[in-house]
Amino acid sequence: METTQRIQGRDLRPADLAWLREWIGAHPTWSRKRLAKELCVQWDWRDGAGRLKDFAARSFLLKLASAGQITLPALRPRSLTGFRRVVREPEGWREPPVLTTSLAALQPLTFEVVQTGTAAQGVWSFFLARYHPIARS
Repeated sequence: METTQRIQGRDLRPADLAWLREWIGAHPTWSRKRLAKELCVQWDWRDGAGRLKDFAARSFLLKLASAGQITLPALRPRSLTGFRRVVREPEGWREPPVLTTSLAALQPLTFEVVQTGTAAQGVWSFFLARYHPIARS
């Protein structure tokens, strides 16, 4: 029996997932950003104004990768100036699970100011480079 998943507002059938794995494998030099844009073109994934939904596609791909259903190419971190810089993974880091709980269940939230030059700043830089859509551009 085929099980359809609903991810990022899209229904994903097992045949779609198989195609996606093969398609990603056929483009090993593409960045995650390019994969997302080209996926939008392939699936004609657009918003109400006709623009490609590349941010939704990036989130879609990350969710599948987090669940172990696809393998994405390694990140290519760059600074906002366009120069590449190395952002190291924190020691012992693993991809976190996708949270499906409500924000209210996570209360209370706390915020910390990260000091420059500390280990916490290195962790912050890593997460910013990995998950912020502009930093990943």
